Amino acid sequence: MLGSRATVYQYFGSRGDIFAELAEALEAELLLLVRRLGPLGASDSGFENLRWWLRELLYVYDDFGPVFLLWPEIAPGVDTLFGGSSAFRREFEAAIAERLRRAGLPAPDNLRAIGLGLLATAERTAHFLRIPSVLEDPLVDALALTTQCVLIPDTPDDVLRRAMTGGI
Repeated sequence: MLGSRATVYQYFGSRGDIFAELAEALEAELLLLVRRLGPLGASDSGFENLRWWLRELLYVYDDFGPVFLLWPEIAPGVDTLFGGSSAFRREFEAAIAERLRRAGLPAPDNLRAIGLGLLATAERTAHFLRIPSVLEDPLVDALALTTQCVLIPDTPDDVLRRAMTGGI
């Protein structure tokens, strides 16, 4: 065991360096995922794109769970992993804004809150998926339906009904 720790520290100077590398990998995964988000909108396909994206986002959170759990210890006093003026935050917000514009919605002034809210909601939802009695599909469907209603409140009732009954 000591040999493996020594090997790790040949590549990284400290635990903070390891964490920084993991945080960079997480940011890259999240940016790739937001770029893959298909067109949003008040339609069946817009909802399905959102649901697919949220499911994939939950998988990213599952893969990088330790980064989120250790963040307060590694960076005390920094309120969020993606706070400040990071290039990641700006690119993530721009990608979300572009998806909203393509859906025919004006990009709201509070994009930072929307972007961070999506990330925080997905992070918390990922924790619920670790509970054995929680079923993934209904939880992801509920998250997608709620997010659809918040982001695109003009979604027709028939689209929402199909989403609630699994008809999409």
